[in-house]
Amino acid sequence: MLGGPPPPWLQADGSGPGSGIDFDIGEGPRNQLVGTGDIPNFPHLLAVQLPIRPLIPGFLRPIVVQDPALEEALSTLLAQGNPYVGAFLEKSATENDIVEEDEHKQQHGEIGIIKEATKDISDLHEVGMLAQISRLSVNVEGGLQVLLQGHRRVKIEEAVSTDPVLQVKVEHIRPNFDKNSDMIKALTNEILSTMREILNFNPLFKEQLHAFLGSADLVDPGRLADVAAGLTNADSEELQEILSIFDVEQRMNRALLLLKKELELSKLQQEISRKVEEKVSENHRKFLLQEQLKNIKRELGVEKDDKETLVQKFRDQIGEKDVPKDAMETIEEELAKLSSLEQASSEFNVTRNYLDWLTGLPWGIHSEENFDITKAQEVLDRDHYGLEDVKNRILEFIAVGKLLGAVPQGKIVCLVGPPGVGKTSIGKSIADALNREFYRFSVGGLFDVAEIKGHRRTYVGAMPGKLIQCLKKTGTSNPVVMIDEIDKIGQGHRGDPSSALLEVLDPSQNGSFMDHYLDIPVDLSRVLFICTANMTETIPGPLADRMEFIRLSGYIMQEKIEIAKSYLAPNALKETGLTKEDIHIEDDSIESLVRWYCREAGVRNLQKHINQIYRKAALNLVRDYEKKEMEAKESSPEKGDTNTSKLKESLMSLFVNSSEDEKKESKDDRSKALKRPLTSSPIKVTTDNLRDYVGKPIFTSDKLYEHTPVGVVMGLAFNQLGGATLYIEAIISDVQEGKDGKSAGMHCTGQLGDVMRESSQIAYTVAKRTLYDRNPSNDFFQRNSLHMHVPEGATPKDGPSAGITMVTALLSLAMNNQVKKDLAMTGEITLTGRVLPIGGVKEKTIAARRELAKTLIFPKANEKDFEELPEVIREGLEVHFVETYDEVYKIAFETEKE
Repeated sequence: MLGGPPPPWLQADGSGPGSGIDFDIGEGPRNQLVGTGDIPNFPHLLAVQLPIRPLIPGFLRPIVVQDPALEEALSTLLAQGNPYVGAFLEKSATENDIVEEDEHKQQHGEIGIIKEATKDISDLHEVGMLAQISRLSVNVEGGLQVLLQGHRRVKIEEAVSTDPVLQVKVEHIRPNFDKNSDMIKALTNEILSTMREILNFNPLFKEQLHAFLGSADLVDPGRLADVAAGLTNADSEELQEILSIFDVEQRMNRALLLLKKELELSKLQQEISRKVEEKVSENHRKFLLQEQLKNIKRELGVEKDDKETLVQKFRDQIGEKDVPKDAMETIEEELAKLSSLEQASSEFNVTRNYLDWLTGLPWGIHSEENFDITKAQEVLDRDHYGLEDVKNRILEFIAVGKLLGAVPQGKIVCLVGPPGVGKTSIGKSIADALNREFYRFSVGGLFDVAEIKGHRRTYVGAMPGKLIQCLKKTGTSNPVVMIDEIDKIGQGHRGDPSSALLEVLDPSQNGSFMDHYLDIPVDLSRVLFICTANMTETIPGPLADRMEFIRLSGYIMQEKIEIAKSYLAPNALKETGLTKEDIHIEDDSIESLVRWYCREAGVRNLQKHINQIYRKAALNLVRDYEKKEMEAKESSPEKGDTNTSKLKESLMSLFVNSSEDEKKESKDDRSKALKRPLTSSPIKVTTDNLRDYVGKPIFTSDKLYEHTPVGVVMGLAFNQLGGATLYIEAIISDVQEGKDGKSAGMHCTGQLGDVMRESSQIAYTVAKRTLYDRNPSNDFFQRNSLHMHVPEGATPKDGPSAGITMVTALLSLAMNNQVKKDLAMTGEITLTGRVLPIGGVKEKTIAARRELAKTLIFPKANEKDFEELPEVIREGLEVHFVETYDEVYKIAFETEKE
């Protein structure tokens, strides 16, 4: 790196007096300020660029030189006894230089790195510093470590040489000022005063500042300004600006500004530090006082320690509860364990939570039962219309309890029906009728057994299952628990929740239900479980065996109209803030709403439409009010606010007359409600303007066909949404094919399931045999390929109950004969022509009524199911119960001929 042997002051191994990065000048303190002395005015100087910050007169600046040519030049100058260079700040540094400089600062302090010496004076600032090489040593990471000492300002005039390094011609700048100037004296005093203030707030530069205040340069205002600027955290551009100011007075003003900024920054820093210390001290003081207070109270017997308080709290929670023996033994063991544990241990919190659940359960606490059947009937009828099967089952439960003189053991009732028929909402009414607490949770999509049986206490964040949470929340051991959507329960890698429910829903087992978290038996036998489902097919067999199913089949038109008038409309009236004087819906409008918009089995969609009507009516009322108010303002603008207020009083009533109960309810909220004009006539919703509120009708006719054409028969189906009508369509797909009997056959469409496809093949065989028996000369099936379709094509369908409907459609096409008008049928067919029973008689009957079918055909085995239907569903229907298809044929075709 260096040419020839190293000079005697620099050892090759870097162990000489200049090795390392510890720069000590003479015997004085570190970074001691050095006077300028009598240094000659060198006309030419070696130019050394300074990264990041310029060199300030009187200060020391270490740099690392890794450029070989510059290393050689600096070593030569020092060896010749002429250790003076020109130090100039670089005008700009690349991003990589800055990153490397920051990394070097973190390791070795603020030492600039020169990897490549510049040879262009345009890269340097014009004004720099005459610097003395005070120390030169080998850098352990490569290159030379140079310690520069600033003396006086120099100004670049021109470049003298660039090979091998940059040599420049400089002008030496010496200060020139009036020592007797009052302004300079004042600035000197202010700078010294400000520096002393900074020292009080920020002792970072205490050593340098004391060295300067005691130096002989105190009388030099220029040196004072330079040192003052160098002590601040000013950036390189601001420091370079100080170097570039030759006028001493201007330089002192600029240095004073930097000092003031530093002073404000120091004050702000001290204020932040003071606030943090005060907060920490205050918290520490409070902690000490609280600890002392606890000790004093403990000594006086006024207060016990935290563990004793917790133990007493848990014993108070048990109180007079009738806790079973097993549970009481566990509680006592856990209380003893809690007393011996340290509060900081994790086991302490686990035990505390466990005791909180154990002592918080309602051991032996029951709600007072209601055995008044009349009152229970009133409560059930208050909230729901119809649903007689459910209501009767609850009344039976109450009657049995009254006869026994005690509450019957918990029963499991499962309400099965399409959406919107009131399965979930009736659960709260049942709880009110029995005077019990109500708790509901849904198991739809549930995959984790721990939701039912709880977590093991070894897990972090473990909790009991829903059943134990129910008992603690309700505070009684005989609540009404509704398990919603039990037909949609899931099964995953974390267990089978449906199997976990077997113990819960078995009256012979739930008297000692074992939760994983509690790990002690809990009596659930007094709980009344009510489950809900849309269909029973997806409920596991063992679980379904433990339930008592009650089917809610949906509502016919008359029931929907009564529900809308008695329940849905009053609720919508209350929710929208309207009164009976504001809107009136005619009965014909409700009937049209049910017939043309809401044909589903439940009333949820009907409720949405009624709410929509009331919301739009509220919008019209508010618009009408604002329009009248605006017209009133425009008619008398000159009368001001007073007259406007009087006009408002003449247009609207301040309060609407209502009952005292309505005034008490939500008094604060309703006082802000808009009051309607009493003179406004109520909005009437009729069949003529119904479309303005709910849009165009969804259904345009009562049924798809006024009279089913040849090859089309109306069937009846049952799914999780309730009953539905199903049209079976059959046509000749190609009259040219099949004349030779080779291509004749039938294919089916309409997303039919496997069972329904097999049923279609059976129907095709039965139809061919029936046609042959009645008309042997008719070779229709031998000559034609047929296509059978079951609309709607996007809806999956399956089941055997469309058998007789398919046979009838095929025979209608073969004989070119329509079936009886308004006929609907359902029943499974066998190859020998027997008609087998089906399910969902009530749902299918309701669906037939919605489609205005007058004649129904059911299997003979379902006659008893039809007779159990309410009279309101059976009335007006001509129902035939058949055992063989010959009877179906006579009703469908021969009656039509007659």
